[in-house]
Amino acid sequence: MKTIAILSVALLVTYSHLMNAQSTGDCKPYISMEGQVYKKITPSNLKLCHELKVSCHEGQEVTWKVLSFQVVRVPKKGDPDVTTSTGASFSKETLEQLKRAREDDVLFFEKIILVSHSGIEEEQNMIVEVY
Repeated sequence: MKTIAILSVALLVTYSHLMNAQSTGDCKPYISMEGQVYKKITPSNLKLCHELKVSCHEGQEVTWKVLSFQVVRVPKKGDPDVTTSTGASFSKETLEQLKRAREDDVLFFEKIILVSHSGIEEEQNMIVEVY
């Protein structure tokens, strides 16, 4: 529970980062995966994912790219495992980790480092439940 509480606190994006990004003309970035529905994904859709997607509000140009991120897989039974990826694409280790994901696992995408075209860096986090 302590780990989940700590990770939940990490979900907060600081107001100054958002204001700084908006003042430079960068859109507000949103992170997702192909096949994700709200904050959930099926094991079969998860196996088809190969990268994180960055999007903005409809009609806005995406002005951000992913530099790196970690994935913490917390299975219903067993110990959590952690992998790291560089860029938006999943590393070989992350792909294997996601293939092992089962129903009721929780995936914490942490330390997602984004950089905008104007050079602003922002860190985001995302929680996805496997159902």
